[in-house]
Amino acid sequence: MTDVTAIIQGSAPELHTSYDPATNHGYCSDANGNSNVASCAGAGGYIYDIENRLGGGTGYTYAPNNKRVWRGDGATKDEVTFWSVSGQKLGDYHLTVVSGGSSAQFYATQTGTNYYFGSKLIKNAGGWVYTDRLGSIGKYYPYGTERPTTANGKEKFATYFRDSETGLDYADQRYESPGTGRFLTADPYRASGGPGAPGSWNRYPYSLGDPINLYDPHGRDACPPDDPCSDGDEDGPPDVWQGGGDGGDAGGISHAPSYEANPCPNMYGKFYASCIERYYLAVSQGLHVARTALAAVSTTVFSAECQSFIDTALGAGSLELVQVLAAQTTVQWAVTVTTAAGATLFPNNPNFAAQTQAIADQRVGVTAATLSAWAQYSPTVSAYGQYMGDTVFINNAGTTWANAGSGWALYTMLHEMLHVAGLGGDAQIEKLFGISPEIVAAQGSSSITYKLMGECGR
Repeated sequence: MTDVTAIIQGSAPELHTSYDPATNHGYCSDANGNSNVASCAGAGGYIYDIENRLGGGTGYTYAPNNKRVWRGDGATKDEVTFWSVSGQKLGDYHLTVVSGGSSAQFYATQTGTNYYFGSKLIKNAGGWVYTDRLGSIGKYYPYGTERPTTANGKEKFATYFRDSETGLDYADQRYESPGTGRFLTADPYRASGGPGAPGSWNRYPYSLGDPINLYDPHGRDACPPDDPCSDGDEDGPPDVWQGGGDGGDAGGISHAPSYEANPCPNMYGKFYASCIERYYLAVSQGLHVARTALAAVSTTVFSAECQSFIDTALGAGSLELVQVLAAQTTVQWAVTVTTAAGATLFPNNPNFAAQTQAIADQRVGVTAATLSAWAQYSPTVSAYGQYMGDTVFINNAGTTWANAGSGWALYTMLHEMLHVAGLGGDAQIEKLFGISPEIVAAQGSSSITYKLMGECGR
């Protein structure tokens, strides 16, 4: 965003700035694209560490997961922050050292505690708070300029903590400059951009330029507030737009009605932008549905008939094993994976990897096709279970998964977990489950999902 001009009744903040058209870097940027560096901007600039994080003279240090754990100025401020295992801020403590003769005393005084109702902040150091749908406390113009201005040093705009020493918003993984719609540093998560969404090539904007419908609580990936981004979320916007189908995997392709690969064909300008925006919302919802379904596989108390069916077909304790593994498995979007398809889906079996790679290469028409490319050319495949691995890769998160019922999603994930547990191809499972060739011919890979629904969904 380069210009904001007040054109409505009353007064609103204006912004007039520019960026290097060749690099998209802002004022006084270094070679890594970090903005307003002290070596150029002088006393008002910032010092960045080797990980492109704000630090140095500003007085910040970070944990290995990039959570900020210390703020200090070398004089009066010496504050540590504790975080929960789920990524929520718990509290701040001011550190004091009192020297006395041959010994010294060390004090940690609590200066603030955060309380939550689920994921919603309800109380901070200043007392009880009310957050709006974006997680903001108070009133703001769309890109975070407060109206009217109040003291900093507390949570303010869209879940962010506005630092008193800089006036910047600490956005968990980056820092955002209020009112500019822009982060100080480039998005560190490469998969959040792709050729299918040209707007994502700009690595700096807040919420993809849509601060009304999207927010970015971790500074890495915009998402709708009614489907909060997950901590450690490793899935970003797509490289391409794909249609989708029913459960699939590395050993077999499932079939379901496909649709136009580009969800916004023959649309241009703002019409296209609006269509793509709606698609992004569906994408986030799809990832949420898939992750919820995988979690349900690990926690659902399946019927005795279901356990008997699976354990009889696969061996005693098989269902219990699958549930344990599901709790250790993650969901990732296939079109963000740029490694070879065969090695990605069969990391522990070179023979299966070679066979799968040959299929992918033939489908895509290139050598060493990536999983991303194969997913783009396979719109009717909606999931790939990683053989003896720890990931289920989903395709078409914005359509089939976003609109999926909880039952279909649950049993599709249960199907994929059979591959993660060590069953390499659909043909092997179809035989063990006693699914007839006629049904397989009619339903394809979906026959396994439907069989699980029939045996376990009663």
